[in-house]
Amino acid sequence: MINNTKEEITKFLFIGKDYECLTDYDLVIVLGNNFYKETALVLKKLYDDKKINEETKIIISGNKGTINKNITETEAEIIYKNLLELGLDLDCVLEKNATNVKENLIYAKEIVKNLDEFKKVLIIGKSFIARRVLMVLVALKENLAKFDFYGIEVDIKKEDWYLNKAAKKRVLEELERIAKYTIKNDLKLEEE
Repeated sequence: MINNTKEEITKFLFIGKDYECLTDYDLVIVLGNNFYKETALVLKKLYDDKKINEETKIIISGNKGTINKNITETEAEIIYKNLLELGLDLDCVLEKNATNVKENLIYAKEIVKNLDEFKKVLIIGKSFIARRVLMVLVALKENLAKFDFYGIEVDIKKEDWYLNKAAKKRVLEELERIAKYTIKNDLKLEEE
């Protein structure tokens, strides 16, 4: 029975698309995270594989975050610098105020003014927050059909998160966040 619980949590949280299933995107929103180099590598791979190009609007979002309080630059700035170090000088908008997923998406929406102008949107973030991203989009009354989520996996992986004490703690805290934010009406369970 406990194995079933792990599987159900995995199916609930880790709902991002596999890389092979990603298509072409005219807007990419990168959520703030502390996987700076890994995030830049994903953007470079998307570019190299022609899933994004020079015309793709790219918003890299993120303030200083809560994990690395000693950093002097924002997560958005550090991710962008890593992208430049990889030799990819794409025109990116750096959104440097967001401190959580909801703010990442609200501020990105303010930058583009009208999400309806975009046919296909890719959101990139830590793999285990995919469900919360979806629920924020529902709360913001967005058309879910145009959004894909790709999850970066470094220290928390879909296959074995429950085997590592720190990873298990983070995943279970994510379930707690979803419950807390849903009660506050920041997240919605389903489209109304």
